[in-house]
Amino acid sequence: MINFLPWRRLKKQRQKFQLLIMLTVYLVATLSLLSYLWLQANNARRYYTELLTEQQTLQHTLADQLAQQLPYQTMEQMQLRQLLTILSDNIPPSIWLTILHYEPQKLTLKGYSPIYPEITGFAKVLLQQAMIIKSQIQSVKMDHDGLQFEMFIEFDQQNQ
Repeated sequence: MINFLPWRRLKKQRQKFQLLIMLTVYLVATLSLLSYLWLQANNARRYYTELLTEQQTLQHTLADQLAQQLPYQTMEQMQLRQLLTILSDNIPPSIWLTILHYEPQKLTLKGYSPIYPEITGFAKVLLQQAMIIKSQIQSVKMDHDGLQFEMFIEFDQQNQ
């Protein structure tokens, strides 16, 4: 009688060893790939951080140069800037303006809106601002884009 048991045991040990080698190779390859990906991401982050720093430095430099080149703003320019800031902070998203006509202490707005209550609400919100004396809707016309309106705003030059 022949005993095949030692042969089977040796074959099983060889298979376990091969499996161990394959798992080790797979683990090393996976770790190498993950390390490579981490290095690539870290290098990209560093590159974009440097670009952002350069851009911010350039932005500050250009802002300083522009501030030196621009003449001082007149009272009227500061008033107009404040008025435009008030308009941009309070305009509803459904209203879009097409024309702004400025005269000292007066502003005429023309624009569109699909909803009439948004126009009247915008006029009321503007009246609540300390700088604005009068906010009046001059006309509202039905148009193919919605409601076309014209609004007159009078503001106080002293109240800033």
